[in-house]
Amino acid sequence: MFRLVSRFAAASLCLAACTPQPVRPPSRPAAPAAAQPAITEPVLTEREPDTCRLASLSALPGQPSGNLRTVRLAGPSRIIPPGGIVDQGDYNPQRINAYIDNQGIITRLECG
Repeated sequence: MFRLVSRFAAASLCLAACTPQPVRPPSRPAAPAAAQPAITEPVLTEREPDTCRLASLSALPGQPSGNLRTVRLAGPSRIIPPGGIVDQGDYNPQRINAYIDNQGIITRLECG
C-alpha cells in the first residue's frame, strides 16, 4: 500500500511540474526618482564657449605666433610652447591661450 501511495505522489509531482503556470503581466518599471538639481557652482573643467571672443580670431591657427601682436585682442593672452604645462589654478575665461608648435606656428586657440 505504501508503494502505491508513494508512486501516486511521485506521479502527481511530475505532472504538477509539467502543468503550465498562469502568465503574469510584466511589471512596470519604477517611476524615475526626481532629478537632482544641477550644481551651479563653477568648476574649473567647465568652460563657457567663446568667453574670450575666439570667433574673431579664426584665421590665426596656422599663422606664425608673431601675428598675435598684430591683432587687437579683447583681453589678456598667453603663448603656450610645445609640451608647456597649463595650470588650471589661474584659469581666466577671458584670456586667450595660443598653443604653438616647434616652428612657432599657432596650432590652436582656447579660452582660459
